[in-house]
Amino acid sequence: MSNPQVVQVVRILCAAASPDAGLRVPAHGQLLELEGKPGFLLLLLEAYADASADPQGRLLAVLMCKSVVDRHWNTRSGQGMSVEERTQAKGCLLRLVSSAAGGALPHLEELTMVVRKVCRFDFPRQWDELAQFLLGELQQMQARGFDDRSLAVAVVAHHVLKEQASKRLITARRDLHQVGK
Repeated sequence: MSNPQVVQVVRILCAAASPDAGLRVPAHGQLLELEGKPGFLLLLLEAYADASADPQGRLLAVLMCKSVVDRHWNTRSGQGMSVEERTQAKGCLLRLVSSAAGGALPHLEELTMVVRKVCRFDFPRQWDELAQFLLGELQQMQARGFDDRSLAVAVVAHHVLKEQASKRLITARRDLHQVGK
């Protein structure tokens, strides 16, 4: 781990999951404090992607990403993320999904849930890159046949489509039908 902030976040995440209340309680407070700061989601994604990080810390980082997206992605919450941070996070998520689909990262299912939560707010209208990524991967799958990467892409596509199917507004459904046209 080269980034000292990543080391600190992984340490705090592991302490927050500790059975020792003397470690857990202060760590929870630190996480609450960090959660509202700009760049925390990107830091968590970096911790998840860091192969040298503690495996438990990597899992906790991607799980915490889901909570951060839930609470801070939407700007109506009062403490929403900036447009720049959201754009950076979406780019990072695409790179991580591509790496995870290739088998380079663990916990694909949890990463996919983070992508799904972002899709709730931004897909397809504000995250066309995800649609292009999925369509490209599905076309490659058709050409090369079904393999482990194809299964991972299918899992991501399943969750994205499942999230979109849960949307009730007709405009959201119409936007989904325009993907790929």
